Amino acid sequence: MSDQEAEAQIRAQVAEWLKETAELRAFQRPGHEAAPPEVHEALLQARSRLDRMEEICGNLSAVKAGALAKTRVLQEQAQDAWDKLADSHSRQAGVREWEGKEERYARWRLATFDQVRSARQAQLFADFATQADTQAHRAFRGLSAVREELLASLRYLPWLSSLEQ
Repeated sequence: MSDQEAEAQIRAQVAEWLKETAELRAFQRPGHEAAPPEVHEALLQARSRLDRMEEICGNLSAVKAGALAKTRVLQEQAQDAWDKLADSHSRQAGVREWEGKEERYARWRLATFDQVRSARQAQLFADFATQADTQAHRAFRGLSAVREELLASLRYLPWLSSLEQ
C-alpha cells in the first residue's frame, strides 16, 4: 500500500471518529426539574459516552504524533539532501563563476523538489491530524463539563432538602 493510500485510509478513519465524537457530544441533559433517578441515568450515559470519546481522543493523539514525527523526518531528509548538494558544489573544481547564489539555490531546490514536496504533504497531513485531535478534545471537554453540571445538581439536592426541613 502506498503512502497516499494509507493516508487516505487514515483520513477516512479520522472522519468517522470525528463524526462519532460529534454524535456522542450531542448529549441531551435532563432539565433542571428532573428527578434524581433521571439525573443519575444521564450521568451514567455521559460517563459511557466519555469513555468512548476518551478512546477516540487517544487514537487521534496517536495519529497526530505519528504524523508529526513523519513530517519531522521528511523535513530533515529534504534539508539534508539540499545541504549535500550545497556541500558537493563547494567541493567542485570549476565552480560557475557567473552563477549567483540565487541561481545555485534554485538549482538545488529543483534537485531536492521531490523530498521537499513529500515533507510539505506530510505537514499538511500533520495539520489535519492536529486539527482533528483538537476538535475531539474540545468535544470531550464539553461533554465532561455537562457531566460535572449533572454531578453538581445531584450534590445540590441534599442541601435543598435540608432547607425544606
